[in-house]
Amino acid sequence: ETDRNIQEGTGNILRGLYQLIRNPRHHNKIKDEENDAIEIIMFIQYMISVIDKSKLKFEIEDFKGIVFDKEFVEDEKYSDIVVERIPKRRIYDVAVEIYHSKDKGNIYNIQRFFNSISQRMSDGEIKDFLQIISSDLLKTNSDKERKYALRCFPVERWKEIDEIARLRTENRIIKSIKEGKTYAEKDSVDGWFATWCTSLISEFSLKKELINAVSDKLNSDDFAEVSYCIKFILDEIWKILEDEKIASFLNEDNGFTNYLHEYSHLITIKDEIKR
Repeated sequence: ETDRNIQEGTGNILRGLYQLIRNPRHHNKIKDEENDAIEIIMFIQYMISVIDKSKLKFEIEDFKGIVFDKEFVEDEKYSDIVVERIPKRRIYDVAVEIYHSKDKGNIYNIQRFFNSISQRMSDGEIKDFLQIISSDLLKTNSDKERKYALRCFPVERWKEIDEIARLRTENRIIKSIKEGKTYAEKDSVDGWFATWCTSLISEFSLKKELINAVSDKLNSDDFAEVSYCIKFILDEIWKILEDEKIASFLNEDNGFTNYLHEYSHLITIKDEIKR
C-alpha cells in the first residue's frame, strides 16, 4: 500500500510540475525571482532522487521474468538465491502472483521456487496461501491446472488443504490410475495425471480406495494396465505398505486389519515384482 501511494503521489506531482511550472513558462514569458528559481530547482532535484530510488524498488513483474526464465538453473541452491532477493514484506504477494501465473513456467522450476519460498513464509501466510490453492482445487476440472497447483506447496502440508478439495483431488488421482495404461509401441500414457501426483500417495486420506484401484490393475489381464502400475505407481505403494506404516494404520483404525489381510498379496509380491 505504501509503495502504491508513493508511486501515485510521484506521478501526480510530476504532472503538477508540468502544469504549474513547465507549461506556463513554455507558452508565456515568465521571469522568476532568484529565490523562486532556486527552490524550484531544489524541488526538481528532490523529485529526481525519489524517481532514482524507485528504480531500485522491488517489482513483482520484473521478478516473474526471473522465475519464468528459460535459463532458470535447475538447482535448489539457485532457487534459494532467487527467493533471497525478495523483500520479506513482499514474500506472500510474490508467491500469490507466481502461483496465478504458474502454468507459464517450467513445472520443475516452479516446484523448486515454491519449495524455497515456503521456507520464508510465516505460518499465517502459508495458511492463507493454501486457502487459495484449496479454492482452485475445489473448482477446477482441468488436470493441467491440478498438476501445477500440486507442485506449489510442500507435500507434507497436503492435510492442510481444505478437506473437500483434498478428497476431490485424491478421487481424481485414483480415477486417473484406473485409466492408466502404458504402450510399448508409443510414448503416450493413459492416466498421465496420476503419474505427476505419486509423491502425494503417502499423504492420502483415501488410501483404501487407492490400494483397491492398484490391486485391481495388478490383477488385470491387460499387460498395459499392469505395466502402468509397476512403472509409475508401485514404488509409492510400497512405502505405505511398509511394516511400520501398517502398524500405524492398525493403531489408527482397527478395521484396517481385515482389509490388509484381504490385500496381503500386494505385500507378498513386492519383492518378486521389484526383481
